[in-house]
Amino acid sequence: MNFRSCPIPLLALATLAASCLSSCETNPSYHEQLHNPNSDYYNRRWDGQRRYDYPGSSASRNATINEDVLARTNSSNSRIEIDLGAQKARLYGGSELAIETQISTGREGHNTPSGNFSVLEKLPEKKSTLYGSWVDGSTGALLQGDGDSRSRPSGGVSPEFQGAPMPYWLRVTKDGVGMHVGYVPNYPASHGCIRVPRRIQPLIYERVKVGTPVTIRH
Repeated sequence: MNFRSCPIPLLALATLAASCLSSCETNPSYHEQLHNPNSDYYNRRWDGQRRYDYPGSSASRNATINEDVLARTNSSNSRIEIDLGAQKARLYGGSELAIETQISTGREGHNTPSGNFSVLEKLPEKKSTLYGSWVDGSTGALLQGDGDSRSRPSGGVSPEFQGAPMPYWLRVTKDGVGMHVGYVPNYPASHGCIRVPRRIQPLIYERVKVGTPVTIRH
């Protein structure tokens, strides 16, 4: 078997932030990082002639990839397992483990639910309708970095809500919990979503489909 360990860089805490759904963004510096194209916080990919910039990074833990199994894993035989206690996600191809990666799930008060689910929605780009940033509609100045769309901040001219981006989105519950690229600080930190390192979530995303089984357990 051909294994490789996928190291994920440790970034300075001042440049880290969270991206989420009905789930995640918590760092007040998120807005500045999101709008600074030179920030190390960005991960760049190319799609044809268009470039997409996606925030999200892991801290110091590694992901383990079994290359042989990964090559055999596709949307017809894949399944996902989320281990809340270990803060790990595992992608299987049939009964074989293809990927094991560190994740970050819901913090206290925003616990990620356990149970048997399936992928309900699959989108390469999505923005949170609940969590993100509030900016001044006139100047674009940041009013609140860790914002909630249901709670408009005071001050500013016509505050506008900007939902946090959630790249490689896989919805797993009807009330909005899903997997996506996000900051992984090696402990539960989200508003309920399952944050996956930016280098790993695309590998999972391309090997699942709507209907792929997802088991979340403690």
